[in-house]
Amino acid sequence: MRSRPRSSPRARWPVRVSSACNAGSTISTASAFAPADADNIIGRHLTTNEEFEDAPDSAHVKRTAQELFDPEAFIVRRSMPWSNGDEHGLEFIAYGDTLDKYERMLRRMAGLDDGITDGLFSFSHPLSGGFYWVPPVRDGKVDLSALGL
Repeated sequence: MRSRPRSSPRARWPVRVSSACNAGSTISTASAFAPADADNIIGRHLTTNEEFEDAPDSAHVKRTAQELFDPEAFIVRRSMPWSNGDEHGLEFIAYGDTLDKYERMLRRMAGLDDGITDGLFSFSHPLSGGFYWVPPVRDGKVDLSALGL
């Protein structure tokens, strides 16, 4: 099942998606995997950072390969480390032009369409998340015209 594109004017502008994974358990658990198992979870050789073709379908790189979505789901994404002193992990930050791309990618990671869950979830879990809309700026001013304002 494909999600339908958003018709809201807000969906046409950059969106920031932020979610944090509890890496207090993630880092210690991830380092407990044998190197080949860790490579298979991610879908790339962690020593060289090279993706490999025969990675399992649950490998993170296969679940989130932006060019394999129809239509393609290209977004700018980065992981940023965080710590509050007692816990630490990664905050995933992404920027894109529609919410639909995020929804399709997250559905695929969760295995909602084909039953295959992203390997990252074998040792991590999201703590929180949110979508943030950033309106465009035109002539040095925030442009809310698409909202009728």
